[in-house]
Amino acid sequence: MAAAVVRRQGGAPASAIRRGDWKLIEWLEDGKIELFDVAHDIGETRELSKAQPARAARLHGELKAWRTRLGARLPQRNPNYNPAAPDGRAATRPR
Repeated sequence: MAAAVVRRQGGAPASAIRRGDWKLIEWLEDGKIELFDVAHDIGETRELSKAQPARAARLHGELKAWRTRLGARLPQRNPNYNPAAPDGRAATRPR
């Protein structure tokens, strides 16, 4: 099994698992699940979790079990987070 806590575009924390042609991503900020058939959609443009709910559930279960066995520490919500504050990304820094 290939699974890891990963960072994708925008820096949002996520966990992912790849099993054969299938890749499942769990976004850790909101729990959203995405499923892709990377053999036929290398750019991950067609999200299939609704069309393949059993496959998504199975992969999600494997991912959660792997994190549990590993003792992975997941990000926790910051109670002091202020969405109106600058986030430090170059595009939003004052010039």
